[in-house]
Amino acid sequence: MNSFKTYILEAKTPKWKKAGPDGEQEITFPTGRKFKIEKQLDQNERHQRGEYKVMEWDSKTRDWEWHETYSPKWYAKEKVMELGKYDQKGKKVG
Repeated sequence: MNSFKTYILEAKTPKWKKAGPDGEQEITFPTGRKFKIEKQLDQNERHQRGEYKVMEWDSKTRDWEWHETYSPKWYAKEKVMELGKYDQKGKKVG
């Protein structure tokens, strides 16, 4: 029975998907929010020492909006997972 509960929880948890050639990753939450993580580059197009930009999809402008920059990548993903628990108005979902 415990494995069935684990299966159901994993089925509800959204998964990260590859979104570009430079290691970008996207995730879409049931709340409708969509995020992307990409490398933070300097003016010479070099990766900034493990920094990653968190971008959120804005359906009104139909473009990615910068949300925050985190380091390292696992921490950026963790922050996105926390943001995904809330809808656009800041109300906690689920």
